[in-house]
Amino acid sequence: MILERYLAREILSTTFAITLVLIVVVMSGRLSSYIADAAAGKLAASLVFPVLLARLPEYLELVLPLSLFLGVLIALIQLRQNSELTAMTATGFGSGKVIRVVVLCGVFIALVVALFSFYVSPRGGQYVNYLIANQGLQNELSVVTPGKFYQLDASGGTIYAADISEDRSLMSEVLLSRPQTVDGASQPTLILSESGYPEWSDYGGYYFVLETGLRYEGTPGQSDFRVTEFDRYKQLLPEPEIENTKRAEEQTLMIHDLLSENTSLRLAELNWRMSMPVLVLVLALLAQPLSNSSPRQGGAYSRVLPGVLLYVFYLVALNAARDEIANGVAGAIPIMWLVHLGFLLLAVALIYYPKFQLSRAAKA
Repeated sequence: MILERYLAREILSTTFAITLVLIVVVMSGRLSSYIADAAAGKLAASLVFPVLLARLPEYLELVLPLSLFLGVLIALIQLRQNSELTAMTATGFGSGKVIRVVVLCGVFIALVVALFSFYVSPRGGQYVNYLIANQGLQNELSVVTPGKFYQLDASGGTIYAADISEDRSLMSEVLLSRPQTVDGASQPTLILSESGYPEWSDYGGYYFVLETGLRYEGTPGQSDFRVTEFDRYKQLLPEPEIENTKRAEEQTLMIHDLLSENTSLRLAELNWRMSMPVLVLVLALLAQPLSNSSPRQGGAYSRVLPGVLLYVFYLVALNAARDEIANGVAGAIPIMWLVHLGFLLLAVALIYYPKFQLSRAAKA
């Protein structure tokens, strides 16, 4: 029991350390992406860290399987290098007990991943979508600087405001230039107003409301040039491009919601979530035989890189099966579980191969 606790502690502590490193790397990459979105006006600057933290369980859901895989692999390699596993084997703590400890650690991490996959990550996705849907002025107007012209989008729209309130809810002395399509042709339109502010529509979307101003339509010098005076004018603002931030509907649904409607996208999401805990257990079993390396086989850590490549191949295969289910391909659902079965059989073969070699040598 003491040796089992010691081995479990070594595996879990190594897994925890690797998780910290990997999650820092992943979140650093996402943080830079969100900062770029905020600079482009696609995401509110104040929402960068809340969105990042809300998606943390989703990142952990993917990081933890790899962390445990590397944790088992590296911990067992280190114990073998220090001859601790040899001493443990001499006391009767054989490979069977090592595998049992590895499986118990895998079950623990699998339960954590299942909690994230089935409950925490969908809640985080719901919160991300809530933040984005209720970010108020956080749209194209969020990056406008008083006294400077700002290009709104690729269509050539431009906005200028002489002054903006501290809460960015009101602009004064506003100029808005945006081409309008009339009879299939692009026609320049210029709007001047005393004030402007964003307003959420009950039908969805943000409008830029301009009060007391003039609207100029047409090309200067042509006969169809028109000037319109208005007291209140609304201009629909295009939704910011936030595909990489906003979660898809099926990613925010709880398990009972995924089961309530039999669509290909929901089936793909359901099978993916069920696959994550299984992925943890299979990877834990794969790591144990891969740790059986020796200096004569290219160094103690020579199998870490092949192990990582094996993990990547495993994840790519699961993603491909997930895409097949999402595309509605008949018979695609068993494919995902055949992937798990294939890697499980590989783990079993790697575990029993040394024993098979020993039995053949004894008979010879």
